[in-house]
Amino acid sequence: MKKRMSFVVGTFLATFMALGSQAVLAAGDESVTLQLLQFKEDQAAIVKAMVEDFNAQSEGITVEATILGDDFSATRQARFAGGEGPDIFFVEGYSDAQTWLEYLTDLSDEEWTADLAANTVDGVTFDGKIYGFPIGLEGYGFVYNKDLFEKAGITELPQTITELKAVDEKLKESGIQASCDAMAEWWFTGQHLMSIPFGTIEDPQGFAAAVTAGEKTIADNPYMQGFFDILDIMVEYGEGNDSIGMDYNASIAKFAAGETAMMMTGNWAEVSITTANPDINIGIFAVPMSDDAQDARIATNVSAYYAINNQSKYVEEAKEFLNWMHDHYQEYFVDQLNLIPAFTEGITTDNLGMIAGEISEYVSEGKTSPFAFFFWPTGANQEFHAPLQQYAAGVLDRDGALTEMQSIWDKYASN
Repeated sequence: MKKRMSFVVGTFLATFMALGSQAVLAAGDESVTLQLLQFKEDQAAIVKAMVEDFNAQSEGITVEATILGDDFSATRQARFAGGEGPDIFFVEGYSDAQTWLEYLTDLSDEEWTADLAANTVDGVTFDGKIYGFPIGLEGYGFVYNKDLFEKAGITELPQTITELKAVDEKLKESGIQASCDAMAEWWFTGQHLMSIPFGTIEDPQGFAAAVTAGEKTIADNPYMQGFFDILDIMVEYGEGNDSIGMDYNASIAKFAAGETAMMMTGNWAEVSITTANPDINIGIFAVPMSDDAQDARIATNVSAYYAINNQSKYVEEAKEFLNWMHDHYQEYFVDQLNLIPAFTEGITTDNLGMIAGEISEYVSEGKTSPFAFFFWPTGANQEFHAPLQQYAAGVLDRDGALTEMQSIWDKYASN
């Protein structure tokens, strides 16, 4: 790590030195404070511990981390609009990264780019240049309690919609609630769940582009009826009329307590689940989209990237922090956050976690689909939540929900 230097001649200030990012040092070391803004509240404790570790080891650089939930996007927008953009901030792949491209620093020449696993920076690569540091691969599907499945006599995981409903029925007959999904959260219904039919279709990016161009509609996706079937099953065998009020924290708590057999989530949730119940025995299986087992795939992608604000006075110092993260990637991102590694050198996956370990098997077998919401018009995913909640509550039928979602897509596509 670079050492910050200052020179003192007598009691008078003799010189100023700019160190890469225009940080000016004078009598005594001047500490640079980097502002980091990201989402993923479930990772907050580990990320803050990582930052504290860096701050203790660093000479002259301090990172202050702000980790938000649903208000991340609005906060990011407001801070940049107010001329106070963070030095380091999260971007998602494709459309989000493209939206913020004018503020992103080219990181192509950083040493860690030679250590990337395959396809891990596709979402932040434009014109051959890399603009983000991948936190790691994540995946999601139905996380399930293996002990409750065994109690209900379930010996095979469902791979079709018909088989899923049969499993839910068997759980019900055994007095076990099948699922408790975070349907109160916009990102659950409007992003994660709705992304699955868009990721299952051939050429997800091309199909999304065709919808944006007005050449296709959402209803043209052949997996949309399967999507609504899954939503119906979640309500019927989940919280029933109370399903749309179930938030993420309540869902995690109920699942961790063994009060329900399944929840649709990803490997990011394992820390929260096992912290609440260290003895829980869990696994994951793909969300089916039809009665063809080939259409059941785990959704996987790099869900977020650390980007450096090219307007920051401290670009070089921010790069130092990313380099430090790469050096400590195993400790924090793999061993503690249980992320599927985005890097290869010296990485071991012995402590990857129960969920990520099984996702890795899907990856190795090629039974995955991308996070298709990266291809949608920015902002549409948050608004999809309203018509899907109305559908789950019985206010809209399928055609009505599709019409509303198409209007949302068209609105954001025209911006």
